[in-house]
Amino acid sequence: DNRITIDGSTDLAFSEDVTKRFESCGWAVSTVEDGNDIKAIEAAIRAAKKIKDKPKLIRVKTIIGFGMPKQGTSKA
Repeated sequence: DNRITIDGSTDLAFSEDVTKRFESCGWAVSTVEDGNDIKAIEAAIRAAKKIKDKPKLIRVKTIIGFGMPKQGTSKA
């Protein structure tokens, strides 16, 4: 989830709460706030593997073009 589309921010065309949508369908949803934090991703995977009674979704928030001059923009 890098919050960017070809036209700019996903706020321009996307208002859905993905977490709530999946949770309402019975999914276990977790979020990693920093997609560059490998330890956080590993922890989320370990936690998800412990859930046996429902499908799982791990949302990973990233910054498109991380480390580049235009990071976080649709030009990245």
